Amino acid sequence: SNKESWIRKLRLRFDYSQGMRDISSWIDAVSTRRIQHLDVNYRGYDKTPLSIYTCQTLVHLRLCGADLPNAEFVSLPCLKIMHLEDIICSEGTTLEKLISGSPVLEDLTIIISSYTYYDRKAIQVRSHTLKRIDINEGIHVVIDAPLLQCLKTDMYSKKNFRIITLGFPAKLDIDLRLMHFSPNLIRDILTDISRVRDLVISRPTWKELVKDQSMRSHEEKREPNVMF
Repeated sequence: SNKESWIRKLRLRFDYSQGMRDISSWIDAVSTRRIQHLDVNYRGYDKTPLSIYTCQTLVHLRLCGADLPNAEFVSLPCLKIMHLEDIICSEGTTLEKLISGSPVLEDLTIIISSYTYYDRKAIQVRSHTLKRIDINEGIHVVIDAPLLQCLKTDMYSKKNFRIITLGFPAKLDIDLRLMHFSPNLIRDILTDISRVRDLVISRPTWKELVKDQSMRSHEEKREPNVMF
């Protein structure tokens, strides 16, 4: 039996002074040892190895500061949680392939800077299993996720998400960390989520919403039941 060589969980922390060139060998090694939980935090110039895109046993992946190479092929059949923070990524198609190549993905976080994400196109988030999405202002997503239950995002002056398929979820928990509210922005957000039956809005978001006088004239459409 090769059970002795299995590695279930691994957390790696590196900085510039700790031999960044070893990161590829670490990831290559664990990707063949039935790793399930991989948490890597590093800042460096080396690309993350391609082996991370085809790890057949990975369930939970967290990458912080990683430089993602362009992906030709992604197969992560067991991945349920993907957390990408402060990553360097030159093409949005790589992020799209990470999502589409994870057929059981339920929880997606992408926290990214406009200084390290060079593709200005919206990311297509298509998943029949995705339930939770957390993004920041550095990225724009188009969401096709019928099972979505929770959406968290920061915005400055523009909406950074568009929902094209939401289905009719019983509840959507939404936390809009907005830096600047405008009537058009609020109306656009509410139109996007108009099919939700129960809407849970975080308290800070709701306080800003009720301040806006334009909310009083909202709308002839049937409104969701709002809780906060």
